[in-house]
Parts: sequence; C-alpha cells; structure tokens
Amino acid sequence: MARLASVHQQKRWQIGGSILVVLIFTACSFSQTFKVHGDYGLWIKTTDDSIHVHWLTMMPDTGMAKIMVNDRVLDSTITSFDFSHRAAFSTHNQSKLDLYYGSYFHTEDQHQKTVYLGSNDPQGFEFQSADTIYVIGDVHGKYDNLITLLTNAQVIDSTLQWRAGKSHLVFTGDIFDRGNDVTKTLWFIYELERQAQSAGGHVHVILGNHEIMVFTHDVRYTAGKEKVLADYHGTTYTHMFDLKSSVLGRWLAQKPILLKIEPFLFTHGGVAPRYIGQSIETLNRTLEGLLQEPVFPFLLTDSTWASFVDSAQYITRMDFFFGPNSLFWYRDYATSDTLGTELDNVLNFYDAQALVIGHTALDQIKVSYDAKLYAIDLKNPASEMLALFKKGSFHAYRFELDGTRTRLHPLPPP
Repeated sequence: MARLASVHQQKRWQIGGSILVVLIFTACSFSQTFKVHGDYGLWIKTTDDSIHVHWLTMMPDTGMAKIMVNDRVLDSTITSFDFSHRAAFSTHNQSKLDLYYGSYFHTEDQHQKTVYLGSNDPQGFEFQSADTIYVIGDVHGKYDNLITLLTNAQVIDSTLQWRAGKSHLVFTGDIFDRGNDVTKTLWFIYELERQAQSAGGHVHVILGNHEIMVFTHDVRYTAGKEKVLADYHGTTYTHMFDLKSSVLGRWLAQKPILLKIEPFLFTHGGVAPRYIGQSIETLNRTLEGLLQEPVFPFLLTDSTWASFVDSAQYITRMDFFFGPNSLFWYRDYATSDTLGTELDNVLNFYDAQALVIGHTALDQIKVSYDAKLYAIDLKNPASEMLALFKKGSFHAYRFELDGTRTRLHPLPPP
C-alpha cells in the first residue's frame, strides 16, 4: 500500500509539474506576443486605508513592489516566482504615493508610477481663454499612434513629458475597446494630466460610449489581450475600472460629457437639439450623479435593478446613456449635411461657434457646416489630431502622424 501511495504521489507531482510547465509556457508566449509588463498590465485599487497593486512581469519571475513618499520608503515586499503579482500596502494617510514595481532581478522590467489617492482638483467645464487647443478623437487603445502623434506635434517630448505649456489637450472619448493597449493608454493620460496642470496647461478627457459600455459590463468590443490581463489578475475586465474602487475608475468617474473652451464645444457623439435648455454644468453634474448610483453598472445586465427606481427614472437613465439622441451616441451631424438650423440652435444656446465631436469614424478629420462642425474620429484611431491656434481669431490645422501640418477651413468670424 505504501508503494502504491508513493506511485500515485509521483504521478500527482508529474501532473502538477506538467501543468506548471504549460502555465509558464503560456505566460511566456502571451508576454512575447503582447506587451503586458509595467503600465500595460497594471491594475491598482484601494479599499479603506489600503492600496492593492496588481502587475505582470515580462516572464514568470520574482516580483517586487514598494511605496515611497519624498524618497522615503514606507513599505516594500518581494513576491513569489510567477507571471502575475500582487501586493497590498497601507496608504499611511497619504494623498500621493510613488509606487515602484516589477521584476526583482531585471532592471528593464522595473517601473515607477505616481498614484494620486485624493480627489483630483476639478478643472471645470468652461474655459474663457486659450491660445492653443489640441483635440484627439477616439484612441481605442492605439497607444503607439497616440505617442507618435503627440511627439511629432511637440505636445510631449521624447521622454513622454508634457511640453505644451499652457495649451489644452482634449480627448473626445472612447479610449477603451478595439485596440490592445487601452490600460497603458489610460495610465499615460492619467500622468500627462498632472504634468500639464503643473505647467499651467490642461488635459481633458471626455467620456465616450465605449467608456460607458465597459463600466456597464458590455465588453463585446474589448480586445482579447485586454481581457486576458483581467484573467491573469483573477478578476473581470470591468472590475479593473470599477468607478469606486479602481484608481483609474475613480479618475474617469470625474470626467465630463460636455466641455467648452473659448468658442468651441466638445462632446463625444454630438449635442442633439433636445438638450437645448440644459447647461453644460447641469449635464455634467447629472452624469456625475448617475455614475455613482448603485444601479448604474447593472443597467444592461440586471433588469431587476429597475425595481429600485420607478419605470420613468429607469427609462430616463437608459436614454441618457444609450439612447440615439444621447450625447454618447448621437451621430446625425456627422452623417448628414442638412441639419444646419439644428446645429445653429445648439451653438447659439451654448454661445459657441463650433462643435467638435468624435464617435463616427471617418477617413480623415472632416470640417462641415461652414466650419461649425469638426468631426475628428478616424478609422485609423489617433492617426490625426485637430489643432486650433488663436491668431487674432482661431484657425484650424490637421496634424498627421509624421508631423505634417495642414491648414483647414478657418472659423467664421464671431
């Protein structure tokens, strides 16, 4: 019996060893095919007074993580040999921590991230003065395109630091889905926003329909690579961006759907005439409140939540986020050239000269309605950028990936 038990134990070890080899091989193959280390696969959440860090290494490896404040180490840990790593630390009541994480042995796989645990200072939704405004449509996880575009336009330098001074950079939504590097892109914008603030500039992220889809568990368009990140972290993709526990989720929960800078109005899909009468402040505060409701993440997946609000309120929420006239989904201005009167009425109400939108993918940036509409979503995401320069009045330019700048139709006089 003892010999039989020993044989069975050896077989279990052989099977266990085989599974481990398969897992290591799978992880190595995945990391060689896709970039997953550093910010490409970083997930950070907070609970009460703790910060929980989840990361992947280039290959199965011993991991390390430490948090610092003012070059002083508060906590550190070494993790076991694996592809996926996690660590939890007390926040020590700090509003900002410097996180160092990655491989314990390989310096090329060691990374730094500043994590802001307090609420971001609200930037507001209307800006009366600006000389330069850069605008990028739906990025859809195309991180490399985004970096090339911003570098060649001299918005950032070769080390990915903000160099555009007091300029404004606007993203009109849909950072999520389709592309492989959404997580990396979000962490980049998260950092760039703070760099711009320090220089007197601004980075604005407007929420798009794909942000709302991910928040509500609709991941039909999420790239397989991004979903696998969540699998390795032992969670769901949506939970990585939870609006209350995730660092990136809480950051995104503060973002608007409508923004005005000088004479320009910015949104994701478009402002349908039905929203005339609702101020920019009202629409953004409405969004902020609805995002925090317990019902919000389940609007698409659990109809029983409708019982917690009356039918009229439920329909209102569905219409605000998913209706054809929603600011997240409206396409009519981009697909028609016969809505001049409607667009004029919207612009007049918001005291704006032009509307800038994403959402509807085009071959290149399109100017229409006598330069009252700029449609900037592209079939090749983040391959062009709209630049608005004030030279007496504003003039519009198209920046391409190689840095080529082409003047577009100037704005009509106010």
